[in-house]
Amino acid sequence: MNSKTLTLATLLTLCGSGCGAPVEGEATGAQAQAIQNGYSTVYHPLVRARSVYVSSGCTGTIIGRRYVLSAAHCRTSMNDYVEFFGNDSEGTSGVRVRVLGVTRRQGVYASIDDFTDNDGLFADFEILRLEQNIPMASSIATMAWAYPGADAPGYKAGAGRHDGQANDAHTLLIAHDTTYSAHARDGHFLTENEQVNPGDSGGGFFRDTDSGATDNHLLGVLYGVVVEWEARNKYTSVPAHLAFILNTMGATPYSTPVATVRIPTLPVQRFEAQSEAVCSYACINTHNCERYTYIPSVTARIFNYSSCYLARDAQGTAVYIPGAVSARN
Repeated sequence: MNSKTLTLATLLTLCGSGCGAPVEGEATGAQAQAIQNGYSTVYHPLVRARSVYVSSGCTGTIIGRRYVLSAAHCRTSMNDYVEFFGNDSEGTSGVRVRVLGVTRRQGVYASIDDFTDNDGLFADFEILRLEQNIPMASSIATMAWAYPGADAPGYKAGAGRHDGQANDAHTLLIAHDTTYSAHARDGHFLTENEQVNPGDSGGGFFRDTDSGATDNHLLGVLYGVVVEWEARNKYTSVPAHLAFILNTMGATPYSTPVATVRIPTLPVQRFEAQSEAVCSYACINTHNCERYTYIPSVTARIFNYSSCYLARDAQGTAVYIPGAVSARN
């Protein structure tokens, strides 16, 4: 990380919205993209507990007891390892766990830097399955299920080079930034500033959920630097791929469709979900959510409903919607 603020971005005339190749030699493995203008995570235990150093030369985020999310262009392989961070120092703890498997979206070919999946979405991410559970000192990040739009505050985490200097201890630093993109429908979003160096690739962008929040949702996985008016950081959107990630982890709900569901009068939250698994996951991770209603996207559009409703109770309007689900958390 740099000791002074750096604000970079890309020219729309050169690149268009969110496009562009990674720069500063971040294309592969150990050459992948550390955080600039950053500060220590010693006093940010949630960030440290959820981040890892990946031996392919990148950073990652813990998303399950045996799963880590990183960038596909890091090209992590079986028998690589992830190393966890300690509680009382800036560097890694020395605790390592071997990678047993790597899953990427169909259509993504990291070997030729093709990160567009078969659905046409930007998908520079890989899911690492670990040999054993994460250590007790580590914890699992909550993945965001909806993109918040432009100007949402958050912070980037990275264990790469800092101020252009070697970072052999894999010190983890963070830097504050905000989202720049209005949407992430094409699978990615940009941040306002460019604040990374080699080794930060795969690191998370964590959204500040609200003032005084004790949890921060994982919103994206770092790809690198692109140019849109100025140099900005580009992230693969976690919400855009959450259904695939949950399916890979085996997190599928066991409820069955019912003829009549309830649309809550005052939902805790409503949003467009890719699957029931995403709706269920959102309810599990939302304060005051006791029940959820999921309506398949095509049907939801026909009836002019949102596809996921989170609710405190079973109160609401009973409606007949084929294929919909209402279930308790």
